[in-house]
Amino acid sequence: MEVFLKLREEKKIHSDLVIVGKRDKKHPLQTEEGLHYLSQVESRKELAGVYALARALIHPSFYEGFGLTCLEAMASGTPVIVSRVASLPEVVGEAGYYVDPYSEESLRQAIWEIEESDTLCRELSEKGKLRAHQFNWPKAAKETIEVYEEILDSH
Repeated sequence: MEVFLKLREEKKIHSDLVIVGKRDKKHPLQTEEGLHYLSQVESRKELAGVYALARALIHPSFYEGFGLTCLEAMASGTPVIVSRVASLPEVVGEAGYYVDPYSEESLRQAIWEIEESDTLCRELSEKGKLRAHQFNWPKAAKETIEVYEEILDSH
C-alpha cells in the first residue's frame, strides 16, 4: 500500500486503491485520499463489479494456497500483478505481471506500467481470460474422479 500511495503522491498514477477484506487490527491502515476499503463483498455480482472496475488486481503474496482471487480477476478480464511464489505461477501462467514481493521497486514498476499502458492491460486481460478458462469446476471434478479411479484400480 505504501508503494501505491507514494506513486499517487508523486503524481505518477491517478487510480485509487481499493482494499477488499477486513482490516488487519495488527496493522491498522489510515484512511488516505485515493484509498478505499470494502470490508466484504455481498454477492458474486458485486465481486464481478469490483473486478470489472479494477485496473488490476495487485496480489504480491509471500505465500499462497491456490490463488483463487487471481483466477477470479483473470476470468473477469482484470490484469493481475502477482509474485512468483507457491501456486501462483501454476495458476497465472504467462497471463500475469510478476513481481518480487520483497522488492518495493519491482512492485512500483509493475503498478506504474499497468497504469500507463492500455496495451499492456489489454494483453494481460486477454491472456488472463484464456488462462482462466483452463480452470473450471466440472473439469476439476472430472480430474479428481479420474485420480480416485486410478488409485482404486491400482489396489
